[in-house]
Amino acid sequence: MVRISLAWIFSAAVAFLVTATASASDAKDPGTTAVAVDQPAASAWNISSAQPSRETPVLTGPEEQSGGDPAPDAAVTTNNQQSSVNEGEAAVEAAQAVEAAQAVEAAQAVEGAQAVEGAQAVEGAQAVEGAQAVEDGAQQDAESTAASESESEPLANADTPQGRRLQQDLEQQFQQLRKSLETENSFSLQLAEDYYGYGSLLREAQRYDEALEAFIDALHIEKVNHGIYALEQRAPLKAIFETHYALGNTEDFEDALERILWIEGQHPEHQDDFSFELLLMVGNRYIDEFLRRP
Repeated sequence: MVRISLAWIFSAAVAFLVTATASASDAKDPGTTAVAVDQPAASAWNISSAQPSRETPVLTGPEEQSGGDPAPDAAVTTNNQQSSVNEGEAAVEAAQAVEAAQAVEAAQAVEGAQAVEGAQAVEGAQAVEGAQAVEDGAQQDAESTAASESESEPLANADTPQGRRLQQDLEQQFQQLRKSLETENSFSLQLAEDYYGYGSLLREAQRYDEALEAFIDALHIEKVNHGIYALEQRAPLKAIFETHYALGNTEDFEDALERILWIEGQHPEHQDDFSFELLLMVGNRYIDEFLRRP
């Protein structure tokens, strides 16, 4: 009776150990899907001292087919996911860099267009100013030409009252000059006055070359009678200046004006505005020439 009880207890202990061993194997290998264990040939309740036979657990599933641990596959999957994330971040950065470059190019294009527009506006303003200056100069020339034509119109048409009167005055002054040449000596002041009057009428008739000869004769007589520093020379020098000014002989009218100013410089005690009008004429002439430059 006692043997039978001990044998049963021993059999139960062996079965428990087998079950514990199988559980431990499952805990160590999570990929194991099944464990085959052969039960003792005899019933666990059979009174026997023989120990039940058992076979080595058989592994089935992906682990057995691949012959390896599933951990490497998980690492590969993680690496692939990390590479995808890195590629996505790189793509985003590249897109941002492209957008930044496009924004910079657009800003530079706008600045360039604004600079070109500003330069064109400046050039346009300068062209307008130049055209306006040319127009002003042309208008002044036209006015001067019109004035000259208006003054010379009676001379071109001797049938007009003014033309006939000028011709009569010229004839009378010429006769007076001839009389003075016959009755006066070569350096008579009356002769200088007649030369001056005749030259003024010749200039009015636009016979400039003859007028200059008459003014030079008058200047020579004044110089002989009053000296090279005499203020009396200013009247014929002014007439010479105005004649050259009308002809556009810049060097000649400048020379006449310099001689007037030199003579006035010899008489600091004498103050008048005789040369002031001539200086204004020269200044206006220079301004007009400057504005007409291209």
